[in-house]
Amino acid sequence: MEDLNIDRRIKESLEEAGIESVKSILAASETDFLTSANLSLSDIRQLRLAVSAHAHYPKRVFTLLSHEPSAPRWWGRRLSVGCPVLDLFLRGGIARSGVVELCGGSGSGKTQFCLQVALAAQIPSLQRTSSPLGTIFICTEDPFPSQRLRQLMKIFPERYPEVGGMALGDNIFVEHIADVASLKECLQVRIPHLLRTSPLSFGLIVLDSIAGVFRGSCEYDGNEAKEEQGKSIHSNILSRAKDLKEIGGELHSLSSSHGLSVICVNQVSDAMDNVQGFGLEKKIPALGLSWANMVTTRIMASRSQTYMSLEKNGDGRTLIRELEVIFSPELPPSKCQFAVLQSGVEGIP
Repeated sequence: MEDLNIDRRIKESLEEAGIESVKSILAASETDFLTSANLSLSDIRQLRLAVSAHAHYPKRVFTLLSHEPSAPRWWGRRLSVGCPVLDLFLRGGIARSGVVELCGGSGSGKTQFCLQVALAAQIPSLQRTSSPLGTIFICTEDPFPSQRLRQLMKIFPERYPEVGGMALGDNIFVEHIADVASLKECLQVRIPHLLRTSPLSFGLIVLDSIAGVFRGSCEYDGNEAKEEQGKSIHSNILSRAKDLKEIGGELHSLSSSHGLSVICVNQVSDAMDNVQGFGLEKKIPALGLSWANMVTTRIMASRSQTYMSLEKNGDGRTLIRELEVIFSPELPPSKCQFAVLQSGVEGIP
């Protein structure tokens, strides 16, 4: 443990708690650190980052499979998000396999991020392709932000001159869906038909948001008897879990069969985590473990209280936001600050 790049104070607290090796650190829970070692949340974050950097990681199964002769041509490839800083943070961009969940509160920049990825997918030099890649954008809550898209389409040629007279909007296919049944039909019938028949190559599916079609799915009629209400809620929860599993399975199937990056936007809610009487407020993604088990990579977006002067002609009041990798089979736990500018989403080194 002497090799870990952490404060001496943290090391002494761990030793007093009997946590004296990297193995024991990996086995300890957050509660153990908070109660036994009296570490703060920032101390725990520093400790985990240090252990991640110190530990030896063998070649991952994903990496090994990507070198198999029979592996699909897109395994190991990633979809650039159109920003060098964010691409570096994501180790090249969004993986073209699996399901990436982008969760966060209102105004955290989730939809802005997805719009930029949809435009960046059409830049051959960014994606190392010979032709633009199309995007399927599914909206379940708010109408598609067409006005913001048109604004970005006007600015993108300044950032990428090769865009020229390319009709970027023609390569983004938008679908508005309001319920679970329609979403299933879209994933099982309409999208596969589009992928088979369209001359355009596709690189991205955005579902904004997965929670939208399930909102209110566990509500009940106030006139029902309490016993019937309980049965109704239990039945709805089971039904929702099955629907989530089916939708997640379809997204994984589309991703693996066609080499698509899949981004599912999700909402968050407040939760209180009580440790020795202290209430620690944190954000948790919606839909619980039923959906979390279908996610390959979870990234959380959040707003900070910091403002910086980033716009060339702005007023110096650009809000700083943050992306955090919560879990992933190929990305370490890490954070990256970013800002939503008139020209798009840009990471802050």
